[in-house]
Amino acid sequence: MRDLVLRKGSKRTKVVLYDSIKEISAERDHEMERLFLLDSGVGSTMNSVYKHHSLINQNLSNGKVQEAIEEQRNLMNNYYMIIKGLDVNSFCIIPMIKSINGEEVNDFSENNLKTTIKFLSDNGLTKSMILSEINQVKKKFTESLNLISRKDMEIVD
Repeated sequence: MRDLVLRKGSKRTKVVLYDSIKEISAERDHEMERLFLLDSGVGSTMNSVYKHHSLINQNLSNGKVQEAIEEQRNLMNNYYMIIKGLDVNSFCIIPMIKSINGEEVNDFSENNLKTTIKFLSDNGLTKSMILSEINQVKKKFTESLNLISRKDMEIVD
C-alpha cells in the first residue's frame, strides 16, 4: 500500500492505494480490468471518438465490414459515455483505492464512481495525477502479475 495526499487550500485528503495485484480481491481486480477494457476499447473522450472514426474508415477501406460495424458500436457507446458524463479513464483509479480518509472504498457502481471522482477532484485530484497513478499502478500490477505462476494457483478439473 502507499499513500497519496491531496491538498486543496488547508484541506488534506489521504488516499491509500493498493500497490500490488496480490493485495486486491478478485472482485476488485475484475472491476479494474472491466474499467481498463472500457477505457481502451470504448473510451469516453473526444480523442477516443476520433480513434473510432479512424478505425471505421480504415476497416471499410480494407473491406472489413464486420470490424467497421463493431467499431461503430463502440463509437455509439463512446458518445453515450460522453453524454452521461462518465469519464471511464478517471474511473480506472477507483478500484486501486483501498480507502479515502480511512473510509474503505468498495462500491463500484456507476453513481459511486462519479461521486468518488467528484469528491477527489474537489479535494485536489487532477487529471495528470490520475494518469500518473494509473500508469504507476498498472506497471506495478503487471510486474506483480508476472511473479504469479500457475503453481501458485490451485486448478480444479
